[in-house]
Order: sequence, then structure tokens, then C-alpha cells
Amino acid sequence: MRLSEHLVGRAEELDSLELLLARLDEGGSSALELTGEPGIGKTRLLSELAARADARGHTVLSGRATELERDLPFSVFVDALDEYLQALDPRRLAALGEGVRVELATVFPSLETHADRQRVAMQEERYRTYRAVRQLLELLARRQPVVLALDDVHWADPASVELLGALLRRPPSAPVLVVLAVRPRQMDERLSVTVEGREKIDRDTAYVMVANHQSLLDILVFFRLFTHFKWVSKIENFRVPVVGWNMSLNRYIKLRRGDKPSVEEMMAACERTLAGGNSVMMFPEGTRSPDGKLKTFKHGAFTLAKRMGTPLLPIVIDGTAHALPKRGFVLRGTYHIRIRVLDEILPASFAHKSVEELMDEVWRVIAGELPTLAESRAAASFSRGRVGASAL
Repeated sequence: MRLSEHLVGRAEELDSLELLLARLDEGGSSALELTGEPGIGKTRLLSELAARADARGHTVLSGRATELERDLPFSVFVDALDEYLQALDPRRLAALGEGVRVELATVFPSLETHADRQRVAMQEERYRTYRAVRQLLELLARRQPVVLALDDVHWADPASVELLGALLRRPPSAPVLVVLAVRPRQMDERLSVTVEGREKIDRDTAYVMVANHQSLLDILVFFRLFTHFKWVSKIENFRVPVVGWNMSLNRYIKLRRGDKPSVEEMMAACERTLAGGNSVMMFPEGTRSPDGKLKTFKHGAFTLAKRMGTPLLPIVIDGTAHALPKRGFVLRGTYHIRIRVLDEILPASFAHKSVEELMDEVWRVIAGELPTLAESRAAASFSRGRVGASAL
């Protein structure tokens, strides 16, 4: 591959790519998500990363998902690895052991000579397949780092999505970089998202946005608001595969819970963000609800709104706890999610109130909306025949 001489306006992104490749050279595994609408240059950045990795002597395995292949299991991984595996010295694969090779043959056509014709990987047994692919990547990375570059992942088939989730949840113990290019608004067809009240958001107003928190999926689904804001999130979420790396690249605001200096820095960062005309999004519960019920609020968002004289914008979400529960990682079934944007609360209406009074008021507003939102979501799911199977 030939390195491009110029990639105008992408200095920060290119610096991030170089850092990831340097980490790969040091033996660490990483993942990167390139997100954005069609035409903004995701594929171009992916190609640039592949070129730079190739120049460092890394093994670059590239695949692309397509809308026409969503019924073909593991199609994006087959596109990325199958041709390479076909040319691989069989003696290298022998190091994996017969059982692993049999599992890999259920994914990659080039390995069909290893297939057990009586072996059919059931959905609940796919963890063996995921483990086998992880071991394969570790084997390939023994000699030189591996970059697995997957484009148009929003079109990936369900089996590829679940395998990708497994790899990101438990990364290979080897220098492997997994890179995804995806359109964040091209939601998985298993997630039907309805947004009510989007017109209430004034794009020229900087808000302190506050929402209930049911699932890690909330972070992705709230992009369907189609408005700009900066997340405030606990520092652990920035380490979560795909979602966390996207948060880091977008320079969202980190918080180390229970650490007073971190809280003070978070508040200062929020003040700078609001002063710059950008909204901030906070989960005042502080953590995901394990059962979907609204937890007690913490005062940070409300202190910030009073201190800055900034409008509060309450938002309610329901359905994500069922789609991706607190202890789960892989979507199972089909789910209907609803978001409701409530009326903004102007600073003049709470200037005379204490932080505690304001916090309790907003808690009651969101708590009052949750039951009706859940009822409308359930009715929509029933009417569409889209009630999903139980999740992990």
C-alpha cells in the first residue's frame, strides 16, 4: 500500500491512528470505531490506517459488510480473513488443535477440509466459535501485529455482530487492532427507535440535558436525537469496547466516581463546554438501573444548571434495559425503544430554588413519564408484532 501524502483537516484523527499503531507495536490489543454519516470519509480513514499499518509491517485483514449479504453468517469476517487463510501454511493452523480448526470451519469456507459434517453450531453454543476465532487471531499475531479493518459494519449480519461483540468484550491476548467503520444512525433492524418531542430541542441553545439510565445502549440510542452534545460519563465507560473508544475520540467528559478532584475537573469541563455553546448530557442517577426503575438522583447536573444559568432539558428513555441488560453484551431478539424529550426548564423558573428542590422536581417529572412511556412502547411492540425474546 502507498501512504497518502495529504489528508486535509484530519490531523487529530491521524494522531489517534498513530497512537493506536504504536500501542500495537508494544504488544497491546485495541479497538477503534470510526463513525459518521455517508460521505464524511470513514472509508478514507480506514484505508489510511491500513496503509500506515502495512508500512509498519503489520498484517492487514480488510473486510466489508454489504446489505445484500445480511443473511450470510459471519460474512464480514469471511470477507476479511478467508482468502488469507486459504493461502496460509497449514502447519501454522495445526498449532490450534483439531477442535479449534473444526470450529473455524463453521465460519470460514477455506477451512472446510477441517469440517465435522455432523457438527452444527447451535446459537447457544456459538461461544466455542467465538473462542476459536479469538485463538486464530492470537495465532496470526504471533509473528507480527494484526489489524482487522471492517467497513460498513452497520450492514453486518447478526452472526458477525455477535462475534464482533464477543471479540470486543474479551479481546485477543495478542497485538490485534480491530477497527470498525459504521454509520451510528443506521440502527440494527432488531432495534426500533421512536423519538417523541425532538422538535422541542432548540439547536441554538446550550442545555444541561438529563436522562434516566437503563443500559449501556442508551449512549448509542441517544444519537437519534440528531443534535450535538457532550456526554458526561464515568471513566470506566471510556474503556468499553466500541462505545468507549468512540467517546474518547469525541472528547466527551470523564468522571471518576468518588474522586473529588475528578468531580471538580468534570464540573469545570462542563462549564467550559456550556460557555462554548455546547450542551452536555448527564445521567443524574450516576449508574445504570438494574431493573429499569428510576434511582435517586445526584446533584451534579442541577448544581451545574444553577451555577451557569443554563436551561435543563429532561429526557426519558425506555426499552434499552430489555434490549441490553446491565450484565449483558449481545442483543437477543427484537426490541422497540422509545425516547421522549420533555419541555425545557428555564433558569428563571428555578433561580429561587435550592439544588435539592430542583433535583427532586426533575426526578418527579421523569418518574412520572416513565410508566406512560413504557406503556406506549409495549403497545407499539405488540401492534407491530415485534416483542423480542428474553435477553441475556
